[in-house]
Amino acid sequence: MAQALTRALHGDKDWLKAAKKAVRDKQEETLVAILDTYESQLENDKQIQKVADVKKYLMNHWSRLFDWRDKDKDKQAPKIAGKLGAMESDQRHLTFRMKKKLGMRWGGSVEAMVKVIQGCQNGTLQAAYLASLELGERAKRRVTKTMRIATLLRSQTRPSVGVHLGRIAGYTSALSSVGHLNKILTS
Repeated sequence: MAQALTRALHGDKDWLKAAKKAVRDKQEETLVAILDTYESQLENDKQIQKVADVKKYLMNHWSRLFDWRDKDKDKQAPKIAGKLGAMESDQRHLTFRMKKKLGMRWGGSVEAMVKVIQGCQNGTLQAAYLASLELGERAKRRVTKTMRIATLLRSQTRPSVGVHLGRIAGYTSALSSVGHLNKILTS
């Protein structure tokens, strides 16, 4: 939403500040007035169309333009909680599962998979897992110890270094079978 507004208003800081304040304060009429006023000052048809498209998008999605932390006042959001689009910039970790030719696809566990991947990336998976269990202190320590040991014993994957160059030791004739093999490996 912020990027679309920035593009439509061509980075004009005064207009952007007013439009973002109207969205943040849930003032729909004020936002429409701001966008209409800005649009009336434009002369280029492409720029006018951009503003109209952004206005249409914002009005169609107005009910979903909120900060999720403000929506549930009775639930306390954790201190590390970010805004709704936390994974948008780091989407590679999620879309890697969607590679076409690997036969991977999203099944019925889409939401759970995204939560696990996001928890791994944010480093909050262990805390979220322990918070969901009603364990005593001794059981929590045992689970924490088991998870720590599991991470220590996990085998690390090595990155591929590509093709290694080979050479056969010994100075043999290029016409012999060993010399022919050496020629193939070094070329």
